[in-house]
Amino acid sequence: MTVSPVAERSTSSRSRAVCILPVIPAVALLLAPWLAFVNTATLWLGVPALFIWTSIWVLLIPVTLLTVERRWSRFRPDATDGSPDLLGDAS
Repeated sequence: MTVSPVAERSTSSRSRAVCILPVIPAVALLLAPWLAFVNTATLWLGVPALFIWTSIWVLLIPVTLLTVERRWSRFRPDATDGSPDLLGDAS
């Protein structure tokens, strides 16, 4: 089965876009001290806002990593353990 270059290019760009997904929680955690609505003396659900903000993003990190891993295994159907082939070998 041959794949058109356009379809191959769009699949490749989608996989690269998904790889950037785990950066979002990391940036949100790094920016927390400088975000005015997070780093205040207010309480969210009876807990300091910074604690809730940090907890939500920490819980989202594994979700984003799982999304990336599942996308990689979808693009590599020959992978037996779901791990990406970093060397580019087909073995």
